[in-house]
Amino acid sequence: MGYNIGLRLIDEFLAKSGINACQDFRDTCEVIAKVGLRMFLGISGEVVMWNKEMTACSLVLPENPLAEYVELPANLTNRLWYSNLICGVIRGCLEQLQLRVECRFEKDALNGTLVHFKSRI
Repeated sequence: MGYNIGLRLIDEFLAKSGINACQDFRDTCEVIAKVGLRMFLGISGEVVMWNKEMTACSLVLPENPLAEYVELPANLTNRLWYSNLICGVIRGCLEQLQLRVECRFEKDALNGTLVHFKSRI
C-alpha cells in the first residue's frame, strides 16, 4: 500500500522543496524525516539506530497523523496495520531515486505503541 503514491509524490517533493542533492543514504533519511514528512504530513521524525555500515536505520515518528481519526475494531487490532501506507510511500519515493529499500512497520500507534520503521538498502 502506498507505493504508487510514493512514485508520484517524489516529483512534487523535488519540485517544491528546493533541497540540494543528498550525498549518501544518511542524508536521504534525514531529509525524509525532517523535510518530507513535514511537507506532506505536518510532522517530523527522528532517524536513529544506524547499523555500522550505515545502510540500515529506524525512523521514529512521535505522532502518527494517519491514526488520529481511526479506531480499529477489536477483531482487527493485531491484524490490520493501517499506517503501513507510509512504508509504501517511502519505498516508492526512494525507488524513483534509484535507492532500493526494505521498509516495514515495527510498531503502530493504533495498537497502543510507537510508530517505528526500518529501512535497508
